[in-house]
Amino acid sequence: MIEQKIEYYDSMAGYSDSDQCLRLLLDYLVKEAENKKKAFNPKEWSTVFRQDCPQQKNGYDCGVFSCLFAEYASRQADLTFTQADINYYRKRMVWEICNANMLES
Repeated sequence: MIEQKIEYYDSMAGYSDSDQCLRLLLDYLVKEAENKKKAFNPKEWSTVFRQDCPQQKNGYDCGVFSCLFAEYASRQADLTFTQADINYYRKRMVWEICNANMLES
């Protein structure tokens, strides 16, 4: 069975209430299921606030951080990048999009 889990990644720690955010996301899924008349049991889902997130040092790199969180999560890889790596990853993302080709990680 596939693990049903919501993971919350916060690259600007302290700017939001992680517990409230996780509750709101789970509530959103419940309402979407109701709207689409689909079965959904929130008790079957776990919520996790990731404490190991790399932290951004500015207010404009959140998109790159979000993409990297998703990419690392898809590979179930440890979060090994830092703010110092963001310019490299931004350029890499542009290259991958323009060339429709993902580079090996």
